[in-house]
Amino acid sequence: MVFREQPRGIGSSFNGSWPPDDRKIVDELEPGPHADHQTVSVMLEAIDDENQSRVPLGLVTVRETFAYIDPPDDDYIILKYTLNNFTNTDVTGLHLGQGLDIDAGSSGGDDVVRYDAAKRLAFVTSDVPDVVSGHLMLAGDVTTYQRWRVGRDPWPLADWYALLSAGMADPDPWGPRDVRHFLTDGPVTIPAGGTTVIAFALVAGDDEADLYANADAATTKWASLPAEARGPYRTPLTDLAIKPRVINLAAPGVFSVVFEFASVAEAARFDIGGRVGVVCSGARPFRANKVKGRRVRAFFKNVDLQARLRPGEPIVCDGRLSDETRYFGADNPRLVRAIAPVTQLTFDPANDVDPSWSPDGRSIVFASDRGRAPDDFAIWRMDIEAGEASAVQVTPGGRQPDWSPDGSTIVFGAGNIFTVPADGGEPTPLTEPPSGVSWDPRYSPDGTEIVFWRDSEVWKMTAAGELVGPPGAPLATAGEWQHQPEWSPDGERIYFVSVDPRLGGFGIYTVDASTGEPATRVTPDEEFFEHYEHPAPSPDGRTLAFLSAGTAFVHIILQDLRTDTHSAVLTDPPLNAWPLVNLEYSPDGDRLLFVSGHDIYVVNLSKMRHRKEEAKGNNRGRGRGPRARRMH
Repeated sequence: MVFREQPRGIGSSFNGSWPPDDRKIVDELEPGPHADHQTVSVMLEAIDDENQSRVPLGLVTVRETFAYIDPPDDDYIILKYTLNNFTNTDVTGLHLGQGLDIDAGSSGGDDVVRYDAAKRLAFVTSDVPDVVSGHLMLAGDVTTYQRWRVGRDPWPLADWYALLSAGMADPDPWGPRDVRHFLTDGPVTIPAGGTTVIAFALVAGDDEADLYANADAATTKWASLPAEARGPYRTPLTDLAIKPRVINLAAPGVFSVVFEFASVAEAARFDIGGRVGVVCSGARPFRANKVKGRRVRAFFKNVDLQARLRPGEPIVCDGRLSDETRYFGADNPRLVRAIAPVTQLTFDPANDVDPSWSPDGRSIVFASDRGRAPDDFAIWRMDIEAGEASAVQVTPGGRQPDWSPDGSTIVFGAGNIFTVPADGGEPTPLTEPPSGVSWDPRYSPDGTEIVFWRDSEVWKMTAAGELVGPPGAPLATAGEWQHQPEWSPDGERIYFVSVDPRLGGFGIYTVDASTGEPATRVTPDEEFFEHYEHPAPSPDGRTLAFLSAGTAFVHIILQDLRTDTHSAVLTDPPLNAWPLVNLEYSPDGDRLLFVSGHDIYVVNLSKMRHRKEEAKGNNRGRGRGPRARRMH
């Protein structure tokens, strides 16, 4: 486990890209209640691209510093760490250490390291006389003292853990060379919802005798501090839960957080522009908060989510109410990134769109203008294993084909709805003018009905073309511009796309396939997402794939309909062509058909892997109140 200090108090891992004036702590007190100068900062588990992946433990650490002006306390700084376990699982076998790389000599590298077990003091001297520096443990037991030569850092991260837990090195002086060393306590257990404290003093001296005197002063000062200063970090906190909505990595830099307070009065005191203000995962709010009862919603930007957030890594929020009451909350984002390999199926320079699987998964039908004028489409059939050479035209025109469940018939749109034998032949109209312009036909799972789009509404008819439902009435009436209907695999519900009258843009809804009621929005309702389109339910009904689209991006999103978590599918190799349109699951549920640019691809979900590491799911924090996430 690696901890990194967070810019502006809390957030995702600091990667050096923030300007220097943004590297600030949460609180800086001059003087503080227990020292002439005190600071409070928050640290999260983190990893950078130079190291291998780690298992997120769900720990949030608060670091306090205590500094003094007058002798004998002016040559050391006390650092206290409160580790908070906000998960519902005990963290066991943890080793907590502080490593130092002190170039004591003016030559900058020829150091000698030593450890005094009686004083719990590790320090560095040099062959070139200079200041002697080191650290000692004030709270905790020294179970490990280890040293290693700079330039031989452990690799991978598991080797760092081995060093932290390796026990006591030979206490005799070691050097001269450029060395680092650890003081570590462990193994430590932090129970679910619990905390632990470890403290060190960074000490300097003009010589070895002065170093020992200053170390004794630090030990004495620590013992003299009141219990609240030596115990777990405490601050006036309000009961709070934060609920990040889906974080769409196709729109980096923007996310929203719902703050849920214990009372309406506390929510009203939410101070989005106060002295400390609101900080969430390194980002500051950019849109005025919206208060609704006990809940407040705020929008954040100016953070590169793709670089900073990783699967299983929490979003952490910190700030104050208008009466200076502090709040703190942590939650995991519901979207993780995944990479899946893709295979290109068509290469013809024509426009190939609207692919659909055969029931056995061996063939596809699609619309193409190959051999015709641009955008003059007809329906083609192709065997996947035989490749593009097997493609044959089966209709004189049309778009948006769909295969009947028995594989005998293809339904398609061409201003009205038609069917044609799967091997080709004369199309049969199911709808005719002046009934209205009709597109997007889709067979029901049992093949007895067809749902389709007509004049911005979703309609249903029998496979023979007879409208089902009240005469002249559409099936779905939610919002505006209803289109792209799809059946659930059990045939009980229909997914479709509609304009959200509240937020604008397209969202995905679902209705009862028999009654059309109620219309329920399935996809997230964030204002900054422009469109959700092309719903594709998996054959087992557990997942809904869809496209998250904006002005310059389109991503495939997989929504787990049981847990409401999401994965953004990044293709391997990456596809930069725009637009990325149409989605359909293979009959076995392992693959997705889609179109990028003007060609048809298959993404293999069975070989999907999470970026950097597997996500650990929603690791909800636990506190002492029903909505509390406290620092105890």
